[in-house]
Amino acid sequence: RLSRLGGLMQKSGDKKTNTMEKEIYLVQSALSAKQTVARVRCILREKSIPISLIIDHAQEAAACGVKLRPTYTILAGSPAMRAQLLLLQQALSVLLPLRINIWEDADGKVWLAYLRVESVMKRYGVKKTVPLVYLEHIMENISHRACKPAPRKK
Repeated sequence: RLSRLGGLMQKSGDKKTNTMEKEIYLVQSALSAKQTVARVRCILREKSIPISLIIDHAQEAAACGVKLRPTYTILAGSPAMRAQLLLLQQALSVLLPLRINIWEDADGKVWLAYLRVESVMKRYGVKKTVPLVYLEHIMENISHRACKPAPRKK
């Protein structure tokens, strides 16, 4: 049996699949990749979370003569929050700034993913704290909201 993890085919029950599902939070978007990126930007702006960088991997690949389906990485986060987290454990810098990845798979489905904060905490022996629980909650909220059309204003 095969399992689909955002366009990645793996054998169900495969240790690699189980590890990926524990480490990566994955949401299928009802929007195009470009629209999903726009929704993430809008939500981050609404939450006053600064965006450090948006990488358009397909555009960069095209500059090298490679055709790639839409693929984006958004780096975002508050410098103050990063500083608090790095005081807890500097190894958390692998997670920061936050990375939100959006791509279109071979079937035309769009996915949004990020590393689960809890899995990174466990890996580096960081105890649950209010900032980390808040960070996980924020990332989950952004992910689900970004994968749906914006509510219409009345």
